[in-house]
Amino acid sequence: APLLFLTAWLASGHLPLALLTAALYTFDNAIIVHSRAAMLEGPQIFFIVTALLAFFALLRDAVSPRYRLGVAALLGIALGAAVATKVNSLAFTLLLPLFFTFPTTFMTRTRLLATALGSLSVVYMAVWYVHFSIAKDRNPKLKEDGYYTTDQNIRSIIDKGGNVTPRDLITLMRYSAVDYFADYEKGVSA
Repeated sequence: APLLFLTAWLASGHLPLALLTAALYTFDNAIIVHSRAAMLEGPQIFFIVTALLAFFALLRDAVSPRYRLGVAALLGIALGAAVATKVNSLAFTLLLPLFFTFPTTFMTRTRLLATALGSLSVVYMAVWYVHFSIAKDRNPKLKEDGYYTTDQNIRSIIDKGGNVTPRDLITLMRYSAVDYFADYEKGVSA
């Protein structure tokens, strides 16, 4: 709620509107229910609101270039964490092209975008790296001997064991974040 208040205040400049926005979140019964269950909306909302706060902080005129780069990095970190939490957070990456509407030089806008994209990529890939580093064992009692629907490339990476190489990480991410998601969505009714 405090982050939402700061974001609304920074975006609007009106204290009553910022208080009302924070109150809507604070007293929303659905949010209370979701935060008590094992749902991902709570962390996702935190990361998205942090990203929005950073975005609106970047719109401030009287800030130093170093400050802007730090805030752009925070924006990327928050977006990377939000996307790693739930894929529907990808919609908020549409904030990044808006950097080119900022009233600064093209080089400054490009640096801000590169900083945000770089930190987003590092966080997103780090989450997957930790995931694959921790989950080294497969359970043969599960579907298809614990391999589920993975192809032979993924099975060989799993069977190899040891540390995950950058090439392995990209292959595993492609399967886990893209191919599996597409397969899963085929089974979801419209």
